[in-house]
Amino acid sequence: MFEKKPRRYVIKYSENHDFMSMQIMVDRQTGVNYLLVNQGHGVSMTPLLDENGQVVRDKPENWQNEIYDQ
Repeated sequence: MFEKKPRRYVIKYSENHDFMSMQIMVDRQTGVNYLLVNQGHGVSMTPLLDENGQVVRDKPENWQNEIYDQ
């Protein structure tokens, strides 16, 4: 009845601390990596940058497939 569509954002990495969680999410349409931080009642999401200040992007062969799906 319902066709399952692939998720656009997938979790690449996840880390939990006392009252805070951090995740790196990948936009599978663009390959851009985002850092998502959830602490208490606040949530923040920002593009992940490399040591040169450039946006971190995964190669298409990685994010086009389901390899990050958990």
